[in-house]
This record gives sequence, structure tokens and C-alpha cells, in this order.
Amino acid sequence: MSLLPSGESWAEGFLRMSEIGLTLVVPGLLGPIPQAHDEGFPSPDCAELERGLSKSSVCASPLISFEAALFSQFGLDPAASSFPVAALTWLADFDSVPEGNWVRADPVHLQADQDSVLLFGGPSIEIHINEVEPIVERFDELFGDDGYQLIPGAINRWYLKLPGEDYPVVDSLNDVNGHDINYRLPQGVESRHWRQLINEIQMMMHGLELNRTRESNGEPVLNGLWLWGGGSLPDSAHCDAGQIFANDPLSRGLAKLAGTAAQPLPVSFSTQRCDQGSMLAVFTELHDIIATGALYHWPDWVKQFNQQWIVPALDSLTDGKIDRLRVIPCQGQQFDLTRGNLKYFWRRVKPLISRL
Repeated sequence: MSLLPSGESWAEGFLRMSEIGLTLVVPGLLGPIPQAHDEGFPSPDCAELERGLSKSSVCASPLISFEAALFSQFGLDPAASSFPVAALTWLADFDSVPEGNWVRADPVHLQADQDSVLLFGGPSIEIHINEVEPIVERFDELFGDDGYQLIPGAINRWYLKLPGEDYPVVDSLNDVNGHDINYRLPQGVESRHWRQLINEIQMMMHGLELNRTRESNGEPVLNGLWLWGGGSLPDSAHCDAGQIFANDPLSRGLAKLAGTAAQPLPVSFSTQRCDQGSMLAVFTELHDIIATGALYHWPDWVKQFNQQWIVPALDSLTDGKIDRLRVIPCQGQQFDLTRGNLKYFWRRVKPLISRL
């Protein structure tokens, strides 16, 4: 006699009897937002998220960066000294395996004063499509004979092919954005040539005519390339989640390496997807909000995230459609919530703002 409901296949029954989990990777959910405790900073309306985090089992985690969190989800070392982001995002951008040794070479604005050099890049600066070719052409004139090749991917995501196996080990663009880079440049005698290359690139870009136009328009000049994310493409990856939802290139590259395709991130969580196995969803909007300094958008985004994802996820957890909800904010903590956790009435609900 079959133990499966009438009409249900063996595969459907296996999925139903296996644990169904929903993992949400949300860098920026817990900041950093230095102004969060200032008087007048709005607290987000997110009672369900606050309840879920307060009832969760919390463990310390090495996932203190976005890259580390993603690598852990795909069976790769989250404690690596350098993550080969360039090779993986290349896989997403060009749908081909990168040949040779590459680093990301993202255009940035460097703002210097007497004591510091602040870096701004990614979504915090606007790059115009007509500015790309002059930079690439001038770079090729000066550095092409040395074996370097600069190739733009997306408008603010560029790649540099290196002539040898060595590459600079530095923090990611997300981690240095808005910060002083004096102590974040490649260190040690063996990194002297990387510091020299970075300085030569700055001088090259400073002299470009396009920067005179940007200055006259009140735009920050493009006076540097941040070289990061070096390393070769990992041999393989795997993900326990059968469904991956993400829009960012690193997640899409990792998914492709794992032999699957990341689906576009839906607007909201749908219980219909529970029938297809565990799910991984990656959110990078808060990362961008913090990088651009538009922190007044943080409460509204969290409120929307609470309504569109946390509320239906908690309902699915209560109804038994999923067995576990995991939230990874990439700040050294991991929150795991089960139906049993929801019964922990003695755990006081903490405001989200108090966790920042």
C-alpha cells in the first residue's frame, strides 16, 4: 500500500518528506549604518522580521562579507584570503570560461586630502557609455605591451587580464567603497609592483579629457581602477538549494559553475515554489543603498522586504510548507528559524534597529 497521497509521484513525495529550507542572503540588513542610533533616524516597520530574528537560533558565523556568504552556499571556502570574483562574474557576463589570470578592474573616483584617500565606486558613481572606449584605448596604449588587457563587462564592472599568475590581494570594492584606501592597498615588498601599477593607472586616468568634461558638469572624475577579486575559476561548486534566485553577477556565476541557472529574483516569496525543493534567494539592494550613502532608503526597503518575503515565509513555516527559514545578513551571525523556535514565547522581541 502506498504511503503517498493519491496522484502524487514518488519524486514529489520525496521532496515533500525531505526538509524544505528557504535561505535569504541579505547583506546590509544589519548595516553598517552609523546613523541608525541618531535621534530622528526612522525605525523600519517590520514586526514579523523582528519576531523571526528574535525567536531564531543564532550562531556566530565566518560569513562576515557578501562574498564569504555566497561561497559558503556553494560549497567553497568562506574563509579564503581572496575570492576569485573576477573569474566568476566573467562567467556570468560572458558565458565563457576566462582564459588566463584576471582581476576585476572597476572604475572609481578617488578623493584625496592631507590624511586620507577615499574611494567611491560601483553604484555610487555614474559612468557614461561614451567614456568607456577612451579609457580602454588609452590603457591599451600604455600597458598593452606589458601583457595587460582591459575589457569592460557591464558599465561599471571591468576586467583586467594579467600577464602572470600573481594578482593583488585586497578587499572587495563593496568593502572599500566610501573608505580610506591608504591601509587597504596591496602590502609587502612582493606587492610593490601592484601599488606602482595602481599609481600609474591613476595618473593615466587623471589626464583624460573626459574628466575635464565631468568636472565641468559637476560629476566626480574617474581617476582610478580598483584591482580586486583575483584568482582562477574554481574547479567546481555545488548548492544544496534546488532553486536559486538572484540578479547579481557573482551569484549567477556561482550558480552556472554549479551546473544550474539562477532565476531572476521574484518580487515576493511564493509558496508554490516550495513543491520544487529548498530555495536560496540573494538580495543586494541594501548593499547598494549603503554603498551610495542613501541610507534614508534603508527603512523603506526593509519594510518592503518584510512584507513581500518574511511575512509569507513565516506563514509557510507555520503551515508546514517549509521546515526552516535561514537569514544571513553577512555580519558574522546566522539566524535559523523552525516551527519549534516560534514557540519560544520567553524570548523578548528586539527591535531591528537595536541589532545594528
